[in-house]
Amino acid sequence: MGFLCPKSAGETASPNQATDIEQFSNPTATHIETSAPQHKWHLSSKARDGDTAPALFSNPDDLHEAISPADERALQWKIDLMILPYLAICYAFFYIYKTTLSYAAILYFLFWFLAWAFPTNLMMQRFPIGKYLRYNTFM
Repeated sequence: MGFLCPKSAGETASPNQATDIEQFSNPTATHIETSAPQHKWHLSSKARDGDTAPALFSNPDDLHEAISPADERALQWKIDLMILPYLAICYAFFYIYKTTLSYAAILYFLFWFLAWAFPTNLMMQRFPIGKYLRYNTFM
């Protein structure tokens, strides 16, 4: 009797023979849980407070692992060839953004200055200059 094969029309299960589902529902092996491996850094008892950084860096000797000169040179090249170009591109975008923002502010001022120049000159000609300046100063 196969797991995926249906029984033939004349085949029946004997009372001593387990069905397919019963065979797989009874485990044949047990699984024993083991404790987690001990890590190099031991967390403090205050870990439940949520701040584990002081416990990780309490011993300065744990921070400096020996590294070969070849690995150090490979890391230096990785930094030089990968991270520094990204930083340069980000700084270029920041500069472009700030410059564009500055130009936008100047253009905004220039637009409103030109839009107001004609009406204000017209009002200076039509009204007494004292009243115009008083109104324009507080507006």
